[in-house]
Amino acid sequence: MYTLMIVEDEPLIREGLKHYFPWSELGVTRIIEAEDGAQGERLALLERPDLVITDIRMPEMDGLTMIERLRPRLSSAAFVILTGYNDFEYAQRAIKLGNIQAYLLKPLEYEESLATVQDCLAKLRQRQAEDLLLQGAEQLKQERRREQERQIVKRLLDEPGFDPAPALQALGMPDPVEGRGRRYAAFAATAPPPPGAQPPSPDVWAADAERFIAAMASRLFGTQVVGKLLAYVRGGKLFVLALAESEAETDGPRSSDAARSDLPAGTSRATAETAETAETAAALAALNRGRGAAIYIAAGGLVDTAAEARQSFAQAEQALHKRYYQPGAYLFRAASQPTPSSSETQAPLLPARDRELLQAHLMQGDADAVRELLLKLGEGARQLPADTPPARWLALLQELVSVTLRYAHRHGIAVEEFASGSMLTLAFADDFAQAEDLFAWLADWTDRLIAANPERGGSQAGGADARIFTQIEQFVRQHLDQEVTLQMVADRFFYNPSYLSRLFKTKLNKNYLAFVAEIRIRYAQDRLKDPSLFITDVCAMCGYKSYKHFVKTFRSVAGMTPTDYRKQLGIEP
Repeated sequence: MYTLMIVEDEPLIREGLKHYFPWSELGVTRIIEAEDGAQGERLALLERPDLVITDIRMPEMDGLTMIERLRPRLSSAAFVILTGYNDFEYAQRAIKLGNIQAYLLKPLEYEESLATVQDCLAKLRQRQAEDLLLQGAEQLKQERRREQERQIVKRLLDEPGFDPAPALQALGMPDPVEGRGRRYAAFAATAPPPPGAQPPSPDVWAADAERFIAAMASRLFGTQVVGKLLAYVRGGKLFVLALAESEAETDGPRSSDAARSDLPAGTSRATAETAETAETAAALAALNRGRGAAIYIAAGGLVDTAAEARQSFAQAEQALHKRYYQPGAYLFRAASQPTPSSSETQAPLLPARDRELLQAHLMQGDADAVRELLLKLGEGARQLPADTPPARWLALLQELVSVTLRYAHRHGIAVEEFASGSMLTLAFADDFAQAEDLFAWLADWTDRLIAANPERGGSQAGGADARIFTQIEQFVRQHLDQEVTLQMVADRFFYNPSYLSRLFKTKLNKNYLAFVAEIRIRYAQDRLKDPSLFITDVCAMCGYKSYKHFVKTFRSVAGMTPTDYRKQLGIEP
C-alpha cells in the first residue's frame, strides 16, 4: 500500500532498518534505498515514495537539504529524520520549520521508534483520506461546471432569443469589453463513419477535436482563446463556443492564399474560406491519421456577443457540408459575408432536363436508370466550385427528395411508414463523409420507393416487406460483433422505426430483439462445431460482452446451454 524510501550512507544501518520494523503489517509493501541525499532526490522524484526516513549528515547532499528540495514536489509524502544526540537540537528546529513530521533518535528504542513510525503512517492515511475527499469535491465541482457549460451551448442551439450573458458572466466569460478585441467564435465538428460502419462514439473523437479547435483559433481568426472552451455534443456533432481575444479587432479569417504554395502534396487547394494553411493542413492530417472516421471541423463567423453565437453555430454547422464538394479538406470556414446574389445569378444545381428525366424514370419504375442518374448528379455535386454556398448545395438535395416524395404521394405509397425523419428534414446529409456515398444512399432510397409502389405489387401487397427480413438478417450477420439497434436497421433500410417494429410483430410474431438473438445463436451453434474455439471465444464473436447473458440467451433459443450443445455433438467441453 505504501512505499518507503530509506536514505542512509551506512549500508548496515540501511539493511537494519529494512528488517527492524514489521513493515508489511504496517502497510508498507515496497522499500527502496539511497546512499546519500543526491541519490535520494533523484530516486524519490522517480518512485514518489509515501514515507521517507533519512539521515541528516551524508556526503554530497545532507538529508535536510534533500527534504527541502523534495517537499514542494512531494507534498503528500511524510518525512522522518534519523538523528543522534549531537544533532538533536538541530533536528527539533528543522521539525518546527514544517518540512519534517518526526524524528528517530539514535540508537533506536524499538517501542518508542515503532510508535513514532505508526503515528507518521496514521497521519499519512488521514492526509490521503482528506486529499481524496478534496479531490472528490473538486471533481464534483468541475462536473457541475461542465454541465453548466453544456447547458449554455445547448440552449444557444435550441432556444431562439436565449441570452447566455448572465450565465457566462458567472463562469468568467463576460461579453467583450470595448477596446479589448474580444469576440465569440462558434465551431461545429463531426466524424461520419465509412459506409456500413457504425457511427463512432463522440467519446472517441470529441476531446481531440476540442483540443484542436483551441489550438487553431489563432490561425483562423488571429486571436487567442481566453479561458476554457464550452462544448456540447448533440446528434453525433460537437459544438464548441470560445471567447477569443486579439490585439486588434478582426472581422475575418487570415487569408491562406499566401501560404498556398506551401501546402503539402495532395492537400485540397480550396479557396481562402477553407482557411487551411500549410501548418493547419499538417495538423489536421496528423489528427486524422489512423482514424476509421475522419474528423471535420467548421468555424462560424466571429460575433460581438454570446447571444449572437446561435447564428455563428448555424453557419458552422452548415459549413460542414462543404466536405462534399471540397474533397481532401477537413477544416472549413463559413463565408464572412452572405452572398444571396450568387444563388440568383447561377444556374440551378438540378437542371430542368435532369429533373424531368428523374420523374420519367420513377414513373416507369426503372430503378437502374434512376440510380445511374443520381450517381451522375452526385459526381457533378462533388465537383462544384469550392466557394459554392452550402445552402445552395442543400437545395439540390431538397429538390431531389421533393421529386421522389411527389412520386410516392401520386402513387399512394405510404411514405410515412418507411421514410425516417432524417429523410424529410435532410438530416441524412450529416451521415456521410463523401458525396458518392450520400448519392448512393439516395439511390437505395429510390429503389425502396419503386419497390413499395402498390401498382407494381410493392410493400402494400407484401412484396418488399416480405423481402426486408432477409435483408435485415444479412445486415445483422455482417455486424455480429457489434450492437445493431432497431434505429440503425431502420435508417439503413429506410423504415420508420415504429413501423418496422410493428412489422416484426405482425409478420414474424416476434420482436426485433428476439429476431437478432436467433441470428446470433444460430451463428454460435455453427461456430461451436469447431472444437478449436473456446465457448468464450464464440461468445465474443457473436457480440455478447457478458458470458452469463450469452449462456442465458443460448438456452432460451436452443433449449440447452452451449456446453450441453457441444456434448450433444460429441465434442468434449
